[in-house]
Amino acid sequence: MSLANRRIPAFFPLLAAALCAIAVSAQAATLTINLRSGNAAPGNPDPLIRRLDLATSCGVGYGSLFTAADFAAADAGPSAVVLSFIHPAWTRSLPCDPLAQWIGVAADATPLSALYAMDFVLPPDGCCYQKAELEFCWIPVVAGGNFTAQTTDGGLNILPLIKCGKNTLYIYNRDIGCAVSGVNFSARLILDECITPASVSSWGRVKATYR
Repeated sequence: MSLANRRIPAFFPLLAAALCAIAVSAQAATLTINLRSGNAAPGNPDPLIRRLDLATSCGVGYGSLFTAADFAAADAGPSAVVLSFIHPAWTRSLPCDPLAQWIGVAADATPLSALYAMDFVLPPDGCCYQKAELEFCWIPVVAGGNFTAQTTDGGLNILPLIKCGKNTLYIYNRDIGCAVSGVNFSARLILDECITPASVSSWGRVKATYR
């Protein structure tokens, strides 16, 4: 049978020209999530960060490994507070993220150890990642420590730790100085989505489709 006797859609020539001998390769998309402390005006609760206070007096930290119950309590606890008092010895902002602010258990930087929890959500639709890394910078405040310069850690593999839907970043701030306490941090999550296998279209496939 000749082509003249076949019923061919009007758009067939354009489709054939577009698909003939073209290999379509999918590129991996990158999702970046930025998390930081101090998501409110100084003196106000941070709406994105909650906490578990670990002691009723200063200079006392957590004496054992955190349990699932501790993490759940932090996630359901009261909000962290953006500090209105910044100690003169502290650097006021993070070079890696000037938008981050100091947080603590009270606006006046009350000295107390606390476990902070910050939720983030990975879209459940099409959720598949082949690579996930965490870049984290912070300024800890501890007696004798370096609270005038940021500490940075990057390229941390968190792929085994993340899941589709709700995830939580936890930060433990240990007070040992009994003077003031706070933490200033910024985290960036870089996630490469899974690559869809390449699809190859050819003249043969087009002809087979419209037989």
